[in-house]
Amino acid sequence: MKEITLTKKEIYESYARLTFYGNAINENDYKIQFQFNKEIRNYNIVYWNQNKEFHLLIKKLNNFSQELINRNEGSKLSITTSSFDTSYIDKLKKIERNQNSILLLIASDTGITHILSLIRQKWYETFLSSTKIFWFYEDNFFLPDYIQKEYPIVNRVDFHYYPIDYDEYNRMEFSRQIIEKEVLNYYKPDYVLIIGDGKINHALKGTLIVNDISENQIETIAYYNPNPLKRIPPEDGKLRTGFTTGACAAASAKAATKVLLEKKLIKEIKTVLPNRMEVIFSLKRCELYEDKAICSVIKDAGDDPDCTHLAEIVAEVKLINEKKVILKGGKGVAIVTKPGLGLEVGGPAINPVPRKNITENVLEILKNTPYGAEVTISVPRGREMALDTTNARLGLIGGISILGTTGIVKPYSTAAYRASIVQAIQVAKERGISTLVFTTGGRSEQYAMDYLKSQNIELPIEAYIQVGDFIGTGIKHAKKIGIPHIIIFGMIGKLSKMADGVTQTHQAGSSVNMMQLANYAKEKGASENIIEEIKKANTARHVLDICKKNNIPIADLICKDVVKVMLNYAYNKKRDEIKNEYPEEWLKEFKIDCYMTDFDGKLLGYYKNS
Repeated sequence: MKEITLTKKEIYESYARLTFYGNAINENDYKIQFQFNKEIRNYNIVYWNQNKEFHLLIKKLNNFSQELINRNEGSKLSITTSSFDTSYIDKLKKIERNQNSILLLIASDTGITHILSLIRQKWYETFLSSTKIFWFYEDNFFLPDYIQKEYPIVNRVDFHYYPIDYDEYNRMEFSRQIIEKEVLNYYKPDYVLIIGDGKINHALKGTLIVNDISENQIETIAYYNPNPLKRIPPEDGKLRTGFTTGACAAASAKAATKVLLEKKLIKEIKTVLPNRMEVIFSLKRCELYEDKAICSVIKDAGDDPDCTHLAEIVAEVKLINEKKVILKGGKGVAIVTKPGLGLEVGGPAINPVPRKNITENVLEILKNTPYGAEVTISVPRGREMALDTTNARLGLIGGISILGTTGIVKPYSTAAYRASIVQAIQVAKERGISTLVFTTGGRSEQYAMDYLKSQNIELPIEAYIQVGDFIGTGIKHAKKIGIPHIIIFGMIGKLSKMADGVTQTHQAGSSVNMMQLANYAKEKGASENIIEEIKKANTARHVLDICKKNNIPIADLICKDVVKVMLNYAYNKKRDEIKNEYPEEWLKEFKIDCYMTDFDGKLLGYYKNS
């Protein structure tokens, strides 16, 4: 903790600049932290002259920032300073540049302070002429004229700035469109740094990637919203439902049909969901042309952490002289390239229930006319959103799928996740894959890939399926459709639950059986003291640490019981029979292997019946 003396304070309409001196603050101390009500608040230092005069630009916020602004000049502040992860700076310095090199720095809101800190450093001098800065700001932050006047170094770069809306969707979409229009249409940056609102960062990163900017050329630093896909559950615990992409597509299509038929613009449309519920959707776009109409709806996923939350679902409708609906996929809707999804290969990834729902809603408008309709569904940011899905693995290329069986999104829906597992297994089956690897997440999947490759076992990417907590769903469906061999790969927490007879391993629905783990240790010759220590352990990881420390190899025993439980489950044994031994003849048609790694990917043990 350091103490600095605040020497100057300037108050503007909605923000302030605090000035202080600090000889103990280093060149890379970008981040300044103030203790307030047992919380740490972070701000970015703009370090300006040779006398180590520091500027701190802050927005007027409730409580803390207002208190900081109101402190008397000359008062002492206790602060902590630290640098952001500066590995990107080392990467930046190594970029091989030529006369056409472009370094693109993008900031939202107060992220501009980090860029000001970066570009004023001596080593950055040679980068200034090839730097483009794009700043998206709300008008209650410090403004561009202030930045240009007080920090004239920005006038040595190509500096662009745009006010953005407070609305979450509008700010993401506007910033994305600007970067696409003003940068990607003309340049291919050699390096991109995006700083500020994590949701804008995420939207822009996806846009850059689908425009052929390599992911390793892009760095992001989130000042807030660090996980843009995460929803914060409401304090009262009541999660809000949302609407599926299919429901939104049906609403857009029905609205565009109505506009085209009646030649009149509208602001909202009432539709019927697949579950027969009537819902009114507000329209984002409503456009009428001579031979077509275009309408769109912004998808609200409620409190579900869905990557398509705030997606714009667009429908373009043209009338045809035949009483039917022809459905097409436009930009951002995936193309089906592999069998097994119940969709035509080469066609758009619009699932059967949404297809039916779109058709019914459009024909309702056209029921007293001789017309049918050609409906093209598109999702402007679908290609970017698909980066957060496993669509490519399933052979869904170029965008997202139009999904939904009821029209309603239930937050954290287990049904939706189970459906995705079944779908992935179906695709593997259609591809003729006879061995599937079930993992509990991305990390265990990578460990499985690395290990199997080291054993010269080459499997296609479709063979790897992240079943998460739903190992039972995966096992049952694989057995049902005749997949003969399953490899389970995981770590001690999930595997120990499976070994205890749990087929749905979510933390809230099950707990680790410490007594069982203690019994494994006993079987391996552990002392009474160690057995008691394991019984009192906090977590499965804690047990693993105890066993490693005392050289007690229990992984094989856990893996063996996982295989036993899952085989019994596959053959529909009752709950009280699931830990029993299984007959050898089962293995003639269905085999399961299980491997356990530690948290760094090192193999701890396995059991194979293949």
